[in-house]
Amino acid sequence: MTTIREVFDCASWTPIASFDSERVLRALEWHLNRVLPSTFRELIALENGPALMGHFSNSDVPIPPHQLAQPLERWPGYDPFDEELLPFMIESQGVCVWAVRLDAGDDPPVVVEVDSGTPPQWRRCADRFSCWLKCQVLDRTLWQSSWFFAQAYPLSPEVLSRLRRCFEEGPQTYGWPGNTNYRFYNARSRLLLWDGDEQCDWSIQPASAELAAAALDEIEEIAGIGDKLYGLEDQHEQTLRQWRAVADKP
Repeated sequence: MTTIREVFDCASWTPIASFDSERVLRALEWHLNRVLPSTFRELIALENGPALMGHFSNSDVPIPPHQLAQPLERWPGYDPFDEELLPFMIESQGVCVWAVRLDAGDDPPVVVEVDSGTPPQWRRCADRFSCWLKCQVLDRTLWQSSWFFAQAYPLSPEVLSRLRRCFEEGPQTYGWPGNTNYRFYNARSRLLLWDGDEQCDWSIQPASAELAAAALDEIEEIAGIGDKLYGLEDQHEQTLRQWRAVADKP
């Protein structure tokens, strides 16, 4: 099990204890007549725990400790607690809500609801809260430092098999932003793939400038997405142009 301390170390943040948050959580547990799952509780009890969730997201909004378990206007007449769920974060545009299960141990599963109406239809997101949180940190860091991106076809079984032969595979998460979110890494690059029904979004971080061409060669051989690739920075677009000229790609 990943610890909250390990997640903070991964983020290069220092956890800050908060007596106020601890007091609020004790009152919430008294109100709910149950103890919160320990991994989730440990994060929320920190002064900067919610801030870490918000920072390593797409500007999503953590629910403050004093507002946890309060009714959400998006679901008139529906109480997530009836399903043993505690919502803890809302997507920046209000598209989806994340919640933890309250009846599944110390490091509980995370579920997500994606604009599904009332009552919400919850989807599997991650099997453990600590895994979901660490993926948030790693994904945001990778996405911000990626050189290349692509919107390509959904992953086929053949492409997945090739990726698994050539890369180490990290944990999977589900439900948002892809149906399945894959993470792969090797000595040449790190990949974050959001795979959905209609497309797969690729984020590609070469291990170094010297290995960028080798990383692109490998990904092209595996998935054939060279014509879909683009860079957000001029220097990365220039690297793509040079690679395409050598590889004779359009």
